[in-house]
Formats: sequence, C-alpha cells, structure tokens
Amino acid sequence: MVQENGKKEIYLIEGGRKKLVSSEVLKARGFDLKKVATVKKELLKKFELGEKLTYPDGTLIKGSGPGVYLMDKGKKRPIKSLEDLKSLKFDLREVKKVKDDELKKLLEDKEVIGE
Repeated sequence: MVQENGKKEIYLIEGGRKKLVSSEVLKARGFDLKKVATVKKELLKKFELGEKLTYPDGTLIKGSGPGVYLMDKGKKRPIKSLEDLKSLKFDLREVKKVKDDELKKLLEDKEVIGE
C-alpha cells in the first residue's frame, strides 16, 4: 500500500500495477492502514494503473438509503428484499456501511433473488 507524498489517494501495488483503493475497502480486506507507505511521485509513476480495487466478493454493503447490495466479481448486486437476504442465510449484522459517493461509483449488476 502506497500513497504519494501530500496526496490522499491510496494504491495497492499488485502484479506490477497500482490499483486505486479506498481506506474503507482496505479495512474490509483486512489491511492495516498504519502500514501505508508514503512515496515520491516519480516512483508511483513507474507503475501502470490497474483496475480499482473493490470490496471482496460476498461482502454485504449499504449506503444511507435502505438498499443492501452483495459484492460479486467487483460489482454490487442489489438484494431484492429482506426475505431474500434471510433466505440466502445472510445476517444483517454483516452489512458494512459505506459512503454514498463510494457506493455510487461501484458498477451495478443484476438483482439477487433468494431461494
């Protein structure tokens, strides 16, 4: 995990690429934000930009609205209803709150319907 000196954006260097990632996603993936290294702009420029890193598959997320989403292959999938959520054996206590602006940036896929 690196951050350009004086900038707020954080990147995860993986496979020779830098992937933009939010602090919330890093926490959800189990990273320690205290271990973000500050680097010079010149060093960061050496890495090609890769895809933005999102929440891990299987993560339940929600913004300030009532909708709950399941992360699947880097996309958010809306869960149709509370009954669908329960029928799929998910627990509401597992839902991670995310900032609305971050939720809006995530690509959306088809709806999740329970069993």
